Amino acid sequence: MKKTLFYFATALVALVACSKEDNPDGPASCAGNEISFIMGGDFAAAVGTRGATPVTTANITSIHVSATTGSSSETTVFTSALFEKDGSTWKGGKYWPATDPGYHFYAANTEMAHTSSGATVSPSDASTDIVVSYLANPTFQQQNALEMGHIFAQVGTVGMKAPEGYAVTDMKVSIIPRIGGTYNLKSGQWTARGEEQDVTYILGNASAGVTVSTEANNETYTGPDNDLWLLPGEYVLTATYTISKGDYSNAFTKTCTVMLLQGRNNNIGPLVDGTTGKDISNIPTPDDMSEITIGITVTPWVENHVDAQF
Repeated sequence: MKKTLFYFATALVALVACSKEDNPDGPASCAGNEISFIMGGDFAAAVGTRGATPVTTANITSIHVSATTGSSSETTVFTSALFEKDGSTWKGGKYWPATDPGYHFYAANTEMAHTSSGATVSPSDASTDIVVSYLANPTFQQQNALEMGHIFAQVGTVGMKAPEGYAVTDMKVSIIPRIGGTYNLKSGQWTARGEEQDVTYILGNASAGVTVSTEANNETYTGPDNDLWLLPGEYVLTATYTISKGDYSNAFTKTCTVMLLQGRNNNIGPLVDGTTGKDISNIPTPDDMSEITIGITVTPWVENHVDAQF
């Protein structure tokens, strides 16, 4: 009788422990029914960052997960629950219900908010590499794989090339970044873009530039990894430089637009001619350069007959 009471009490304790989960549907059982994830594929950011650590499959240890049901207007089941790494699996003490509820899962390495159109993250800056995943149709009561993608665009190297025969000095390239906003995990879109920030120099700095090339070798300059993270989209690059040839020297300010793609390490540099495979100079020849030239005409010899009488 004592043994029977002991087994009954043990089972009761286990049942209470399972029913304490805040999933409103409750666990169907205590074994093999916990919601868990693995990381599918591989994701990584460029090595080295400006005061931040890139997220990779190897170093991510915890994520926030939200679950919803419904289609056009979603109903929250749980929001931004912390799932931590357990071996090769991520668990957060959440359980599947007895019948398939048609969950949608949202995951991010930061806390999320929920709207009827999907979960969102709203970073105020780009000092943390944020990765997210949206799983529209997870397999019921099975371990599901999450493909995590970076939401920022990254600026990596900057390469500049001068036209042949010219020297370029004091080169500075700057950008005005947007680094805050709201990102919708379901749509994969930034629904609000942050305000423009101060000028960021991605080549040179406010007080000093770099020498891009010399007249002798016309070399391409490639800057170090800047690892600037910002919202993806179209940006204006501003370049200031001094270009010289012989005793000609003048300073210029030029602008161009670039499209920086999300989840990419965007390296900015000269175009490549696919036909010839040669670099195309992206620093133009000065329009105002007018070399001093002199035209010379030498009067030709004219035949002259001299009659001599001896």
